[in-house]
Amino acid sequence: MHFYQVIRIPGGLFTTRPAAGFGLVMHRLLRFCWFAALVMAVPDAVKAQAVLPDSAIALKGIEVSGNKRFFLMPGMQADTIDSLVMRSSVAASLAGLLGQHSLAYIRDYGQGNLSSISLRGTASSHTSLNWMGFELNAPGSGMSDMSILPLFLFGNVRLVNGFVMVPGMLPAGGTVYLDPPSMSSGRIAASAGFSLGSFSDFRQYVSVYGRKEGSACRVAYLHQHADNDFPYTYRGVAYRRGNAVSTGRALMVNTEHRSGRHTFYTAAWLQDAGREVPPSVSAADLNANRRDEAMRAVLRWKRPGVRNALSAGVAAFHEYLHYTEKAGDTLLLLDSRIRNRSVQADFGLDRKLGFAGLLLHARVSGSAVTVNTGDFGGSHRRKSGGWGLTLFKPLGRKDWKAGLTLRQDWVKGMFVPPAPSAGIEGSIAAWQLKAQVTRNFRIPSMNDVYWVPGGNPGLKPERGWNYQAGIHWFPLKHEESGLALGVDAYYTLVDQWISWIPDGKGVWTAENVQKVEICGCEPRLEGRWRSGSFGLKMNLSASLSSSTYLTKTGPYDNSRGKQLIYTPRKQLKGALQATFGSFVFAYTHNFTGKIFTVRDNSSFLDAWNTGSALFRQTLPISRTGSAELQFEIKNCWDESYEAVAFYPMPGRAFLFTLIYKYQ
Repeated sequence: MHFYQVIRIPGGLFTTRPAAGFGLVMHRLLRFCWFAALVMAVPDAVKAQAVLPDSAIALKGIEVSGNKRFFLMPGMQADTIDSLVMRSSVAASLAGLLGQHSLAYIRDYGQGNLSSISLRGTASSHTSLNWMGFELNAPGSGMSDMSILPLFLFGNVRLVNGFVMVPGMLPAGGTVYLDPPSMSSGRIAASAGFSLGSFSDFRQYVSVYGRKEGSACRVAYLHQHADNDFPYTYRGVAYRRGNAVSTGRALMVNTEHRSGRHTFYTAAWLQDAGREVPPSVSAADLNANRRDEAMRAVLRWKRPGVRNALSAGVAAFHEYLHYTEKAGDTLLLLDSRIRNRSVQADFGLDRKLGFAGLLLHARVSGSAVTVNTGDFGGSHRRKSGGWGLTLFKPLGRKDWKAGLTLRQDWVKGMFVPPAPSAGIEGSIAAWQLKAQVTRNFRIPSMNDVYWVPGGNPGLKPERGWNYQAGIHWFPLKHEESGLALGVDAYYTLVDQWISWIPDGKGVWTAENVQKVEICGCEPRLEGRWRSGSFGLKMNLSASLSSSTYLTKTGPYDNSRGKQLIYTPRKQLKGALQATFGSFVFAYTHNFTGKIFTVRDNSSFLDAWNTGSALFRQTLPISRTGSAELQFEIKNCWDESYEAVAFYPMPGRAFLFTLIYKYQ
């Protein structure tokens, strides 16, 4: 179904012409939000023309609060994307953000197409994606397409490596948390804007926020369209990418309400994304299309206290994927429809025990997932749940603490091993030390179990052990400047690794046939300096990771001792940010080493370097309004490369963004 028939720019700015139904509702909401932002801006723009006398204005106090989405087990490595980076990434997807500003490797099929993640040398299914405390990975594939998750909808993005209480898995790679936007701003705020970029990339943004006494609400809407018809060179011949149009819309509503000691959070997220799927450069020119639609809703409650803090949540997700392939315009070769439905719930307790400074964290969770697709031969359902208990203990000095966890999950018809974890961290002078050991597991995805042909109902969960330790040095730590150096090392051993291998009849089947060893380190260097209105930040980080198969799948398998495919051994990422008043300049540079594309490592992609530059200026328009102008140059050096074999990436590209903010 085509929701959008026409996109109008001047004369109908931030308007679209929807067909009917859901598209019409989104169209009207967009017009209302844009009109409301203009109405709120006009009075202040008029008042700004008058000369205001000197006066003292008493500002009403505000209360800053937040909902704890996860707890940090001692010894974990947790990274939060810098707030300045988040503010500058309004037009980016989650895949674009993590690819540039973290040590994650993004397996990218090209602009506007599928993107998955690899953390610390693991597969995409070993990284959990978490929103509002609930799992976002698709139950069928066990992973998420991060190219269709717009950052404009969220607050912070966090990467956590280590023990987490995520239902259904204890990820060997890590967890990506999508935090909701802050609900502690002033009384009223609004923003509206657009982005124009290379390859006919056009995006529109509207956000309206309001707070009254103990209640707050934020509505955010995004629409994007891009042709993605970028030029590229393959084996010395110039081409232009075709059949790659992508469109998408997303609406998110967040609310917060306080009543006495109780706080309620709700979130509703509607999204659809339509894409033409271009073939690889070595394949026939098929007419392929993919449409993703999702409706997600979350309700959370918390009640803090001096000795006890309680929290609970429930989520309902409905996701639909429709993929078609045609030869020409008429002959239908493939028509795949997948529907995912899930209900998740959890209950948490934090309690101060009355002796030895012990803190108790307890959580119980459960979920019911249904996947319906013709590739499964119908509908299949999975029920799962689990509980976890963690004890925290301060160790003498306040900056030393230890934690011990026991977790047990269950899945109907499948044995899941218990998962203990222990960690410790603390400081000695300017040094910070930490260490953690965790038992990991991953439940097979629904595709692994039920896909026809090849699914294996007898699969066992992958399981293993993860060890990590870190040492960080802070030789300079002041309010205006700072310097930090450190290194984190990790070792993971995963048994019963699930691989798809051909059986005697040539049918590819999922089997627990391999053991994988992953080890590596992540050195880091960070610094900041400020003098008056001038500020400078820099960071440099690297990932050195060896991920190898320890066993073979059969007599003709040559993968033993070889690096996992699409898992780089070397990555180097650096960023420089300079601010002068309201002007910002930022440059990021990424180096990715050689990547193997087949299991015996006989074929690989060459290493590549990419750089991106950003310029942003904030212009005050009135006492309560401002405009942000941003210009970004992507792939500055026009590097020709592939992140996935036979899928070229775009060269140099430009993006201009204008956002008006009222507060």
